[in-house]
Amino acid sequence: MKTPSPRWLLGIDGGGTSCRARLTDGRGRLLGEGRAGSANVFSDPDASWRAIELAGSIAYREAGIDPGERRHTAACLGLAGLDPLDPRAPADWPLEMFHSCVVETDALVALRGAFAGEDGAVLVIGTGSVGFAIVGGRRFAVGGYGALVSDEGSGNWLGREAVRQMLWCVDGRQAWSPFTHTLREKLGSSQNTIGWARSATPADFARLAPDVLAAASAGDETATAIVRHGAMLLDGMIARLARSGAKRICLLGGLSISMASWLEFGDIAVTQPRGDALDGAIRLAGQAIGAG
Repeated sequence: MKTPSPRWLLGIDGGGTSCRARLTDGRGRLLGEGRAGSANVFSDPDASWRAIELAGSIAYREAGIDPGERRHTAACLGLAGLDPLDPRAPADWPLEMFHSCVVETDALVALRGAFAGEDGAVLVIGTGSVGFAIVGGRRFAVGGYGALVSDEGSGNWLGREAVRQMLWCVDGRQAWSPFTHTLREKLGSSQNTIGWARSATPADFARLAPDVLAAASAGDETATAIVRHGAMLLDGMIARLARSGAKRICLLGGLSISMASWLEFGDIAVTQPRGDALDGAIRLAGQAIGAG
């Protein structure tokens, strides 16, 4: 039986690489945190739910609270792979286990954390990429259409492009560079590479991105061209967010620092986030029950 007033707030930040959970009391005081695997709903909804359950259970146990206390918890799930303008959880997810549950995109909870509930824009550059802004209560989303057709400039995109161009070197369409030679040694023959790519996840491709960025910083011609192309695509996302009326933008995600020096921001001001995505999720969970 659900209680009239939840005792706990649970925030979830689910991305392409990992799912993080944070549990607080009703005043927002930290009680426990947890982490599990990928929670990209588009790529694998079943695995995403398992990651949410596991990360949440770890947070409850760290707090010394039975995970059964979910029925006394107001939750907010901020997840990658949802429609940014109409986020909905899969119909078979048992969200009724919570006292209440808000389902949002990872970009929205990141923005609410970064700007402490105020208007602004975020560009998330991690395993995937997405731009998101809230201006005067209106949402603006750029990208975030999933790994197959989107993720411009992200770790997944950089890794895929690197593999693609290495194979171009193999078949003679492009000259070899030190970076593509190194990548060939890492992945093996063309057949080995194709076999690896067939089963590789976006996170697997994203693990190649640090090598691409390091080679670009060292002046490798092929790696530099890849990173510049990715940056150009991200610049287009920034420009769209600026046209939405956003005056401030935060860069978030594991590759945001590495990519920042390659980007053009125009008149939009780059600011440091005031909080993280889990702060945003906790804020939204509390607001849903009138406590935030």
